[in-house]
Amino acid sequence: MSFQDMGEFISYLEQTDQLVRITVPVSRDLEITEITDRIVKGPSSGNKALLFENVEGFSMPVVANLFGSESRISAALGVASLNDL
Repeated sequence: MSFQDMGEFISYLEQTDQLVRITVPVSRDLEITEITDRIVKGPSSGNKALLFENVEGFSMPVVANLFGSESRISAALGVASLNDL
């Protein structure tokens, strides 16, 4: 599967339960990094991409940990496995 843009890739991640949407207001300086750090260092079953929809002081969302697993990297590159590269 190939993706035309990041929005398409994010939609795929959401459809395959690999994305968590965070809708509460978060600080760009402390909270985004703390939440991402906890996800990355936590159990692999909880290692998902994060979409922060309400970043204080910004009108654009922030996405983190998009390529935090081999399966997400493979999907983004359009291969079944990284060994296929």
